[in-house]
Amino acid sequence: MIKGLELKRVCYLMTKEVACWDENLMEALLS
Repeated sequence: MIKGLELKRVCYLMTKEVACWDENLMEALLS
């Protein structure tokens, strides 16, 4: 399973310089 840091990194790569807008959703899925 993808770890938090890796997930945020993927999100960052997908959104380029835009902040990860669904970080809270990701945290909910990982909780």
